[in-house]
Amino acid sequence: MTNSQLTRIPARYLLETLIDSHGFWHVVRELLAANAGVRRYKKGIIDDGTPEYLRRDMGLPPKAPPPYYDPTKSLW
Repeated sequence: MTNSQLTRIPARYLLETLIDSHGFWHVVRELLAANAGVRRYKKGIIDDGTPEYLRRDMGLPPKAPPPYYDPTKSLW
């Protein structure tokens, strides 16, 4: 499909379709929220109780750096 075959759908038609299916106030609320940049979800979804191996598997950074090991100190 090339660009010449694509047709543009007017925004008015899209809004009318959304209002018909979801209601006027729901559409207005979502448009205002999108315009204001309101986020629905928290950024910190992963809590501190997530084990390190799961964080590593998901590609998240570790919660804390690994403990420092000083080889000059004796374990006795």
